[in-house]
Amino acid sequence: MRRFVYISSTAAATTSAVAHDAVAGTFNVAGRYPFTRADCVALYQDAAAVIAERAPEVARAFHDRGWELPEHIDRVYDSSAATTTFGYQPTEGVLRLLGESRTP
Repeated sequence: MRRFVYISSTAAATTSAVAHDAVAGTFNVAGRYPFTRADCVALYQDAAAVIAERAPEVARAFHDRGWELPEHIDRVYDSSAATTTFGYQPTEGVLRLLGESRTP
């Protein structure tokens, strides 16, 4: 939930960026996150509460696996500049990753 992105999303962002002649600069390309910029302070202070509120399905998946939610999330990557500049839209998020990482 901190720095996650699928390679397919990275490839899609790259393809979209090179299709736009005027794109220049450095962009964050991240997966889909339930957090907003306004959540940053709360994520650092009590990430578990924010996750439970914004992404209850993620909180349930952690609980079902016996995992603790993180106490702090110190950063969230924001792909909005890539979205605005060349139309990047992350399609995958942490729920897909959780679906792929089943505990035995």
